[in-house]
Order: sequence, then C-alpha cells, then structure tokens
Amino acid sequence: MFAAQANGERLGTYKGHQGALWTVDVDATTTLLATGAADNTIKLWEVRTGLCLKTWNFPTAVKRVEFSDDGTLLLAVTEMRMGHLGTVVVFPITVDVDAEQAESPIFTITFRESKATVAAWSYLNKFIITGHDDGTVSQYDGKTGELIQDTQAHEPNMQITDIQMAPDRTYFLTASKDKSAKVCRNRADVQVDLSVC
Repeated sequence: MFAAQANGERLGTYKGHQGALWTVDVDATTTLLATGAADNTIKLWEVRTGLCLKTWNFPTAVKRVEFSDDGTLLLAVTEMRMGHLGTVVVFPITVDVDAEQAESPIFTITFRESKATVAAWSYLNKFIITGHDDGTVSQYDGKTGELIQDTQAHEPNMQITDIQMAPDRTYFLTASKDKSAKVCRNRADVQVDLSVC
C-alpha cells in the first residue's frame, strides 16, 4: 500500500501485510491509519511516517475497519471461515503515535447465524450498524455490543455489500447483491429507524 499527494506523486509505502489488503481507514485527525487484510491482521500505522504502531492477529481475514468519528474506537469485521464464526471487534484507540495501544478489544460481537459483511459507526458512537449476507441490517449498542434490533432491509439471502454513512451519520446507505440501494435514517431518539430502509 502506498501514500500519494493530491497531485498523485508517490510519497511512500506502508509495508507489512502478507496478503491481499481488504480495507483501509484514516482517523479524523489524519494521524493514524488502520488496515485489515487476508493475512488475518489489523495494522495501525502512523500516517506521516508509515511506521507500523500495532498489529492485532485474528483466526480469519479482516474485511472492514472503521474509526469512530472521534478516533477513540476502531471496529473491525472478521470473516467466517475454517470453523471460526464471523465477528465485529471494537478496540479502544489512543490518538497518539507514542502511546501503547490496547492488546484486547473492549467487546466482540459474534455472529452465529448470518455473518456480518460490513459495519459502520452511527452518530456519536451510539450504535454499530451491520450489514449481513442474508440481506439484514442490524443495530448494536456502541458501548456494550448488545443487539438492539434487526430488519430485513434487502431481499432474503442477498448479501449486503456496503454501508456508507452520511457526513453527520444521521442516515446511511446500504448496497446489496439484489441490485438495490436503501437509505435508512437515524431517529433523533435512541434508536435507528430501520423501518425506512
């Protein structure tokens, strides 16, 4: 993976993964970069220097990483494979390149039925929204990982391939293998209104 200026000039390379790179996210301050790959790792990098600050190992590939808006949390989606269930893990992050990062996640959401294919933070880190391979969208508490609700947002057994949040994270867009996209909004109270997906 490499970094480039706005004019396309190559600035440097982030070296360290041993497999296909599946996912990349940069924190809001452009201090830290998180990557997830087929080598079953998440790596945390210093954006400016390309120095790898931390590596977390998993039993399967990491398909999605995303920083919370304030950069203090990092979620990741791991693949279901080889007898291992798919998960969403949430790590606490210290936005300081000299800080020690946590070894273990704050919590893990394990999927025993339909695996999550994508995940994203809602506004103020209140919720984690997940999209699944059976076409459902689920909402979890952002502090505990407890399931709040789920809904059949797309055709059954049609995988949700992406979730993108609006800039203010009050609504989001899902895309599916059923060849449709749906808009879902976050209500002003404590729950995401999945009924409008």
